[in-house]
Amino acid sequence: MPKIERALISVSDKTDLVPFAEVLSRAGVEIISTGGTARALREAGIEAQELSDYTGFPVSVPKSLPAPGPTAFPMPPAPAKPPEG
Repeated sequence: MPKIERALISVSDKTDLVPFAEVLSRAGVEIISTGGTARALREAGIEAQELSDYTGFPVSVPKSLPAPGPTAFPMPPAPAKPPEG
C-alpha cells in the first residue's frame, strides 16, 4: 500500500481533531488545513500549513456549506447479472 504523504483536514466540529491529526503527524504525513482547523492544530502543537498558503489562492468555500449527502453523486444501479460472453 502506498504511504500517505499529505492530508487535507477541514472540519467545523473540532471534537477529536487533535488525536486524529497527531496520528497523521507521527506517521510523517504533511497536514494542510483551512483557517480555523489549522489554528486549532497549531495551538495543540501540530504543524499544519494553511490551504491558502499551499495553493497560493484564498479559500473561497463558504463556512456554512453543508457536506454533500449520498444523493449528490448517485451511482448507477448495478446490473441484475453480469453479461454472458
